[in-house]
Amino acid sequence: MTKTANNQQSPALSQSKMLNITGFGLFFVLAIFPIVFSIGFSLIYSLGLFGFFGTGFTLEYFAKIFSATEILPAFILSSYVAAMSTVFTVGLGLFIALYLGRSIKKGSLSLAIYIPLIMPSAVAAMFVYLLLSDSGLLARSFGAMGMHGLPAMVNDSFAIGIIITHVGLGVPFFALLFAQIAEKARLNEVKNLCHSLGANTLQATHKAIVPILLYRARPQILLSFIFVFGSFEIPAILGQHTPEMISVLAVRKLGLFDIGQKPEAFVVAFIYSIVVIGLLWFFYKKRDRNAN
Repeated sequence: MTKTANNQQSPALSQSKMLNITGFGLFFVLAIFPIVFSIGFSLIYSLGLFGFFGTGFTLEYFAKIFSATEILPAFILSSYVAAMSTVFTVGLGLFIALYLGRSIKKGSLSLAIYIPLIMPSAVAAMFVYLLLSDSGLLARSFGAMGMHGLPAMVNDSFAIGIIITHVGLGVPFFALLFAQIAEKARLNEVKNLCHSLGANTLQATHKAIVPILLYRARPQILLSFIFVFGSFEIPAILGQHTPEMISVLAVRKLGLFDIGQKPEAFVVAFIYSIVVIGLLWFFYKKRDRNAN
């Protein structure tokens, strides 16, 4: 009987193992390999080992990037936009999930909240440009009422238009995410428990509910920061020419008629990739440490 059972189980186990190997192979080919290849290609090109300017190993292009006045402002601006967008996106998403949670599940808001999720970034940027630019709908409406001197919100030094666009696209996602987490974690029962211990609704929300939601959504919050940090379409349309966000700087150097700046574009791309990998490594290292 034991041999028969083992013979019956072995084909199933081998088939499961084969499926696992096939799945990992597809994941490697479609996800891991393109990333590793892109980072390696950027490094090789920027070191002068490949391409039109591949005359041999050199750190000339790294020296040019770090001696220029573009790379540091680009990273500072990208970090600022990503941080502000993430804070406002997560904050508004929390507010909607906590105080308008029922409206998300049914009613007109349940339909409207999905619209930004299907809107391309370039379309959203153009919409914000037509709405908030100096000659946009908002400025014209206020001008018709005799009100002038609105602050610049497009192509401005504070990247207000870029932040507004990213927040508008990201809030629906986090609102739905927090609402789903609250339902799965049974946070209504947690709130009732807090009430039974003497806490009011505000204390229960801020001391128990919000920390649980933020803790459960840590990976998505980090990915949102990284996504905004490396976004291209929105800052290309709504951002200033100088300083530029990191992705716009890299694409501009790659597409210039001066092909001598192409290695510098790959340097920027390589540095960006290392920063993103460092953020992910730090996050998951810290998470594993906390889990242990």
